[in-house]
Amino acid sequence: MSELQLLFLGIYAVIFFIIAVPILLLILWIINKWLLKGRIRLLYRVLLSTAIPLALIGIVYYSIYHAYYSTSYMNSRLESIGVGLTLPPYVIIDYKNVHVIADDFKDVYQMVFNDSSIKTMLPTLDSLCNANEKWIKKGEEFIYNNVDFDKEFNDSLIVRPRKGTATFVRYMW
Repeated sequence: MSELQLLFLGIYAVIFFIIAVPILLLILWIINKWLLKGRIRLLYRVLLSTAIPLALIGIVYYSIYHAYYSTSYMNSRLESIGVGLTLPPYVIIDYKNVHVIADDFKDVYQMVFNDSSIKTMLPTLDSLCNANEKWIKKGEEFIYNNVDFDKEFNDSLIVRPRKGTATFVRYMW
């Protein structure tokens, strides 16, 4: 996650916390007064009204942070841009969000394949380069490039079968 994304997440978390704590205090006071007839002490209501927003903020941070390293998320992204290839099992080892210029950003994912099954896909990759104009071969690299002008995305998948690695780059302008 980039520093800018962390900054915005922190700002949203503080705003959520400032709004949620008083609302939860009011709700717990109403529940305590009318339903539980005053059985819960003020200290427990305060602790509960602060613990719930903190837990929710933690869950959101965890889900956002780990979504970048999720292979199922990457597989659905590759399918949505029309790569036309199902990659063998891999692990995302690195993610970077880079600010390029003005409002342009670049997401870079580094992937490593779990076994040597990517080497068996060489004929498939060669046939994709012949059949699809978005696939090209440069030396030992097979490159898929897709530009979506409506969403202002340029997606590239660079597969290096002999090295057992791949790189996915999304340039957002």
